[in-house]
Amino acid sequence: MKRKARAPKPPPRGGGTFWKRALRAIGRWRLAILIAIMLIVGADSYRGGAAAHWNILPWTPEPTATDAEAAWFQICKGAIRYTCVIDGDTIWYRGEKIRVLGIDAPEVSSPGCPREEELGERATYALRDILNEGPFTLSRDGFEPNRDIYDRLLRRVTREGEPIAERLIWQGLAVRYRAAGPGWCD
Repeated sequence: MKRKARAPKPPPRGGGTFWKRALRAIGRWRLAILIAIMLIVGADSYRGGAAAHWNILPWTPEPTATDAEAAWFQICKGAIRYTCVIDGDTIWYRGEKIRVLGIDAPEVSSPGCPREEELGERATYALRDILNEGPFTLSRDGFEPNRDIYDRLLRRVTREGEPIAERLIWQGLAVRYRAAGPGWCD
């Protein structure tokens, strides 16, 4: 007597949710460990990443007697911003949004023309490179308010007593601040 072959069991409809499939595939304890690792890595990257904590690549400059601040800046991308450069005159440093006093740089978020967009991108990378050269000082100008209308801290950024804003002006990537604006598209 011939035995009838069984038909293969059909997969469950819809395949279940991602988490149900993951539980079946790797087990509950392994999934819990994986989630914990993901949370730890995510929190570490929010605070600046392993590189900022253990001084591994990328190189982080050390503070000096004249300049107390030091960090490795990247270009800001995404929603989580901790230490990065937004544009040629605005940075995030240790979770605070800071407007560099004394200059006005072209916009990158809403440029008025292609020239402003190109200059804004160059100014952003130039400011990042200048900040990454070494330690710097953030100081409050006594004549300015502490924050601007966009709730950014207003700070002068210097290195060995010299304002870094002057380098951007010298490179043609920023102008001295004036209320009317520079008119990058004129």
